Amino acid sequence: MCKNPRVSVIIPAYNAEKYIGQCLESVIGQTCRDIEIICVNDGSADRTRDVIQSYMAKDDRITLIDQKNLYAGTARNAGLRICTGEYVVFWDADDFFDKTALMRMADQMDKDRADICIADARQYDDARKVYISKDYYLNKKRLPKHIPYSIQTAPQYIFNISTNVAWNKMFRTSFVKSEHLWFEEIPRANDQYFVVMATAKAQRITIVDKVLMNYRTNTKTSLTSNFSLSPLCTYETLKRIHDALLSESAFSAKAAQSFANKALNSLLYSLKIQTTPESFRQLYNCLIQGGFHELGIEDKGEKYYYSKGEYAKFKELIQSGTMENYLFKQSKKPEGSGQAKGLEMTLAYKVLKKIYCLKIKYFCMDRI
Repeated sequence: MCKNPRVSVIIPAYNAEKYIGQCLESVIGQTCRDIEIICVNDGSADRTRDVIQSYMAKDDRITLIDQKNLYAGTARNAGLRICTGEYVVFWDADDFFDKTALMRMADQMDKDRADICIADARQYDDARKVYISKDYYLNKKRLPKHIPYSIQTAPQYIFNISTNVAWNKMFRTSFVKSEHLWFEEIPRANDQYFVVMATAKAQRITIVDKVLMNYRTNTKTSLTSNFSLSPLCTYETLKRIHDALLSESAFSAKAAQSFANKALNSLLYSLKIQTTPESFRQLYNCLIQGGFHELGIEDKGEKYYYSKGEYAKFKELIQSGTMENYLFKQSKKPEGSGQAKGLEMTLAYKVLKKIYCLKIKYFCMDRI
């Protein structure tokens, strides 16, 4: 056991026996040695617990917490309650990390006396065994000139510099606890509230411009494959965040613009990953019938939005009238065109298209 650890690493694990070993190897091998590793077994039904225990026998820095299957947010909170490190990270059991990640981030936190450090990351396609670079884990185009920064010094893009995930960020533990920041104990999107509110409250946020995290995608256990079980989860979380931000004195007009852009991006993605017509319809109706408005997403002109493509999609949605009209208009566009590409990949679109082709063949022949 590490006394007075510099960094606490909290790892929620649910049915992760296939990947938890690689994750722990990358944590145990960190160049920053004075760490504590808190694994929270979230009611796994496979050998996840056994794998963790096998590593505990090799490394006494590992602690195991068992809980019923209460989801990753509850597991992260359980680790947060007992962690003792100066800094804390929340890493996922199916990801793996550069061996210098903790050292680089902690050193940068020390140097800039920061509350949060954001690092760059990449995806690892588990099926194809290839790495994929993405620019949204650390959007360098949105970085302010002066770092460290905060919502007071850089409100324009404060919520657009990184995604609302916890695993590519390090937090000062005393900051998290003094601000009473906790993960939402919900099945999906449990880290969004924590990350956005931490970003809004932090006095100093710093950056490590290096890929340090490998986020595993294209797995059978991916959470995004289950988003249609609760299609409104992203919207409901964003609504709670928006309501909380309104009470913050630093939530200026520019910060509100940043949030509106982040929320629009998240909601368009949520629509894209719905896998049933029913879930697509539920989210579509929610957004059109006041959901966009309640999050401050209004038609304030193209210049208000940071992505012309996302603004165009927003306009099409609010002017569509019905979900069917929206989908049929999308279907008229050339296959793979910029605005239709994401929608064409959704099962909701494909199923609805098939349904209408079967019922009204003449209509589809003329329009699709």
